[in-house]
Amino acid sequence: VGIAGMRLKNYPKAREALQRARDLQVEHLPEIHLRVAETERNLATVSLLAGDPQARALVASANRIGLALLEQLVKNGTETERLNFLERVDLVSLSCLLGKPELIANLLLASKSRLLEQLIRPTRAGSSPTWQDVQVALKEDTVFIDFCRYSPPEESPQYGAILIQPEGTPEWFPLGSEPELKGWLEALRSRLAWKVGTMSGNASKPPAFLMAGILRELHEFVLGPMDGAIPAHASRWLISPDGLIHDVPFAALRDEHGRFLCDSLAMTTRVGSGRDILR
Repeated sequence: VGIAGMRLKNYPKAREALQRARDLQVEHLPEIHLRVAETERNLATVSLLAGDPQARALVASANRIGLALLEQLVKNGTETERLNFLERVDLVSLSCLLGKPELIANLLLASKSRLLEQLIRPTRAGSSPTWQDVQVALKEDTVFIDFCRYSPPEESPQYGAILIQPEGTPEWFPLGSEPELKGWLEALRSRLAWKVGTMSGNASKPPAFLMAGILRELHEFVLGPMDGAIPAHASRWLISPDGLIHDVPFAALRDEHGRFLCDSLAMTTRVGSGRDILR
């Protein structure tokens, strides 16, 4: 009933039903539980959509329960429980909508690739690093760009990026929608497929977009919003992709002057998450 009310934009009805669910869960379930995490996040979503001044506090509560559940699953969860968590609990989207850089940065450090990492390199659950820890690990000529896919309620998935430099606080940059990024990546694949076919003797009509234009548009999507924020002396970039940004050929991106990114930087290195920098 709460979800139906939210989708119908009947926020008072949605809040009433979700609050009832929350009260029942407090009575019958432990505080750190998948259903509790879902309900808390849904309540926070309704509050955000309704412009409720309590929204920030509810988002903070949802984040706390979600992160505690994640660490619990890292420690002793089954594969099914972990998959259910990934499907049902979105730890970053609401905070991305709030746009508070320090909060987003710390959430990404705590959660990004955490369960996958546990499968590859099992560790004991423990405290998560903060953006200040990452900042201390950066050299003077290095920046860390942490990309993030997030889902606003009733909208297409979006992308954003957290920029951490050796000095100052993190900065948050909304980038654009997933359909837009997907369109340019499909144009890139079409152009590459046409080129391969031409070189192998299977000539066909060329796609509408030229390669240079596609690489320029991809540069504008993933890096354009950060123009001016990254200092010229920062020649080493540590990049943590997310979602479709994994498919972006960063070194080949072209700026407004036609220069490839690899020509203007000393190094671009991909990392799974900011935790890799500390290792």
